[in-house]
Amino acid sequence: MKLWLLVLIFVGSLLTSPILYCAQIDGHINAKWTALATPLWFYDAVILLFINLAVLTGKTPRPEPEEDDWKDPCKHCYFFS
Repeated sequence: MKLWLLVLIFVGSLLTSPILYCAQIDGHINAKWTALATPLWFYDAVILLFINLAVLTGKTPRPEPEEDDWKDPCKHCYFFS
């Protein structure tokens, strides 16, 4: 049940902006374009938050028993820091 709710919220948040833009272009609603872009800005803010959290976690420490084939799973952290 919880998974379906999360899926519905995710899909609904992705479809909100295109539906509002199409309704504005067709003339079904009369709103400012900045008001229509608000869900998209919220979605972008959430993405930026997760990117910042991933970068701020820093380097992943190597495992205790040294492994020769170990690769850092957070390679992008070096690029942004």
